[in-house]
Amino acid sequence: MKKFTVIFVLLTISILMFMFPLGSNAASVESVVPTFLPAISGVNNIDFNLTADLDEDDPLLNTTIPVHSDTNNIIKLTLPVYARLCDIDEAVISLKINGDEITPDISYSKKLYSFPSSLSHTEVLAMKIATEMPDLSLPCYYYSFSSESEGTVSFTIPQSTVTFISLSSYSYSSENRKYDVKIKADNIQSIYAIGADLTVLDTSNVTVEKEIMTCSEFLNDILGFISYAAQGKDIDYDKIREIIYLRFADYISSEQYNLNVYDLINAPFDYGYIYFDYKIKLSRGESLLILTQPFLNSTDHLYEPEVQNFHITVPANSHIRLRFNTDRYILDDGASFTKENNSYLYNGTITDHITIDVCSSNTPTAVYQTNQNNCCPIWSIVILSICGVCLIGGIVAMITIFLRNRY
Repeated sequence: MKKFTVIFVLLTISILMFMFPLGSNAASVESVVPTFLPAISGVNNIDFNLTADLDEDDPLLNTTIPVHSDTNNIIKLTLPVYARLCDIDEAVISLKINGDEITPDISYSKKLYSFPSSLSHTEVLAMKIATEMPDLSLPCYYYSFSSESEGTVSFTIPQSTVTFISLSSYSYSSENRKYDVKIKADNIQSIYAIGADLTVLDTSNVTVEKEIMTCSEFLNDILGFISYAAQGKDIDYDKIREIIYLRFADYISSEQYNLNVYDLINAPFDYGYIYFDYKIKLSRGESLLILTQPFLNSTDHLYEPEVQNFHITVPANSHIRLRFNTDRYILDDGASFTKENNSYLYNGTITDHITIDVCSSNTPTAVYQTNQNNCCPIWSIVILSICGVCLIGGIVAMITIFLRNRY
């Protein structure tokens, strides 16, 4: 009977592995890299006029924004840019008013925990780190735990303490903020506690080493680690330092704990949002803003020829005029384009996103049968899975009864 149970489990797993990819290979708009339009405060009735040549190797999105002001006025413009935080080149983005270029302030986002294209313009702006730097003379307690064979150590952390951990084998109780850590030979584990000291409750066959430093010294250690790891590489250390300090300030202000120390080390190399913040002085009358930025895109390899995806995230209910030049075809664009020679035109209001799929054929062939056009819906996958399990269960039951009657 045990053999049949094993067979039943294996067959069930096989069917599930066969069936569930029906939904997993489909291209999803959430995985498309987004390009953002700016958010503007201080003026009303904004029109965005967009132009781009989609056939360029590195297409640029040019956004022209006419604005009117009855008085001398100062407006604010924020442009989110999705990229690896340390990689963005400010020189590739240009904002001009009446021909004069404006220099922005740069800020960064919190850690990104979602697909970039699944977030609305409002949600992306809310991710901007605006936290003031904490007192860097605040104490930081560093503990390292080691053992010559095997051992355990337990400790609690105060309610207001932020922790950065490098623990590989532990359990944690959120009720009393208690750690129970298993230590093996030649496997040093450590924790940083910011603000207040840990309370070590018990140690068994474990060597505990403690060092007291300031937050400033802690951050210098982080920067020193990055500097050592990046020897010979061209890195803007001023930008690296700014990103790490801002992310650290955000962690401290939100009193997060259970953070991995590598969350901080990797912060400059995370993909997230860089914000270009402009303060623009408007003279009375008409002004013209011209914004130029890289037009990001993704490639959908599920089709032959491949399909390029351009995804624009806009402020809510924005009036937009588009003109895209391309010798290719715009596919399921989600908007009503007018074709004019090698240009596609659109004029209307967009609530949140617009995705433009471009291909050298207007009917690309699916490379895999499991593409987004014939993917089975989730409910059908669930029903088929249940039917498959029942079928296998019935077959196993009949075989079992047959063998029992025979022997």
